[in-house]
Amino acid sequence: MRLNHRATFSLLAGVVGIVAVLAVACGGDDSLQRPIYSGNSIYLEEREGGPVLVYEISIIDEDGDPYTKGVLVEGTAFTPGSVFSVVATNRSGKAQFIIETSIAGEYRVAIESFTDTEGRAYLPSPDNTDLGGKVVLVHKYDP
Repeated sequence: MRLNHRATFSLLAGVVGIVAVLAVACGGDDSLQRPIYSGNSIYLEEREGGPVLVYEISIIDEDGDPYTKGVLVEGTAFTPGSVFSVVATNRSGKAQFIIETSIAGEYRVAIESFTDTEGRAYLPSPDNTDLGGKVVLVHKYDP
């Protein structure tokens, strides 16, 4: 049995339509939830005989729950004496940057992106228009 050209097109359009309806009805995969910056704490701590600043950030998903999937948090640290890249991994909705303090001054960490295990990069604070979705954490160190 041969289908004519119009019947073949109709069959193909019907299959595409069914797949599209199923994709919308299923609502997508939970793993597509994006990680979002939700707050931080910065504290001074002694480690290995010297003071360090601990920048701890909280990461949630779009439902407001702790983001527990794998995420690489990438940023830049600005200290009174240097600038360097920093990375941290998400652990049950928390990530930490540890910055050694050497002299008094302003220590900043700019969180630039969250990258998931599939290689998709997300802005940490997508609704922040002032900094283009990036987050800057500042601490004034005075020994």
